[in-house]
Formats: sequence, structure tokens, C-alpha cells
Amino acid sequence: MESIFYGLFSKTVTGEAVTVGAWLPITTLVALLLVIVFLAYRGMQKNSGKPLIRPRTPAQTLSERNEELKRSLAEMQARNAAELAQTRAILDEARVEGNQVVRETWEGVIEATREETRRAKADIIKAREEHLAELRREGNRIGQDEPPLNGNSEPPATR
Repeated sequence: MESIFYGLFSKTVTGEAVTVGAWLPITTLVALLLVIVFLAYRGMQKNSGKPLIRPRTPAQTLSERNEELKRSLAEMQARNAAELAQTRAILDEARVEGNQVVRETWEGVIEATREETRRAKADIIKAREEHLAELRREGNRIGQDEPPLNGNSEPPATR
């Protein structure tokens, strides 16, 4: 049976066909071997500073792990206590400042109320004096318009 590659991979020598196509798989294997060697060499260069085998750390016993967890818990509790104290200090400071603001506001309201009261009293006194002056003027005008009852120019005496 002849293939289409018969002349390419085989030779006829004195009537016998000798196959020379065995070189293709061998060349392929050699090329793959070279690629593997090259990749292995590159990997060794990259890992040259690293130890080949990592030393195993001894496994912790339960009591050691328990102690480590206790220390960790104590550290967390200490941090939480410090943060809680800091938060309380901030709240106390805010409360004091808030009380100060309330006190200042209250004092301002009281002072404003007193000032308004003083102004209102002054306005009332002024209005009363103006009203009394108007009444006096009106009384004087009325007293001058009426003829004297007893013959003198003085207004009649009030009881």
C-alpha cells in the first residue's frame, strides 16, 4: 500500500523500501526535552533565593492556642476599654459645652426679656406722661372756655 508521502519519507534501495520517517518522532521528542529542560532551568533561577523545602512549624498545643487566644482577648478588651473611655470623655465634653450653650442662651433670653421689659416700662411711662400732659392741656383749654362760676378767674375747687 503506497501513501501520498511515499517518495518523501521512504527510499527505494535495490528493490526494498527503507523508511526514513523515523527521524520525525525522535526530533519531536528531543525538542520537547529541550523545552522541558529550559523551563526547569528558568524555574530554578526564579526560585534560587527561596528554600526548596519550607521548614514545618511545630503545631501548637491546645493550651498554647488557648493562651494565645486569652492574650488576644485581653488586648481586644483593653482596646475596647480605651475607646470606651475616649468616647465617654468626648460625650462629657459635649455635655459640658452643651450645658454652657444652654446657660448662655438662657442668660441671653433673660437679658433680652429684661431689656424688653425696661423698654416697655419706659414706653408706658412716656405714654402716661404724654397722656397726662394732654389731659392737662385739655383741662386748661376747657377751664379757659367756661366762664368763671364764682366770679373769679380761678377754676372751681374740687373736693
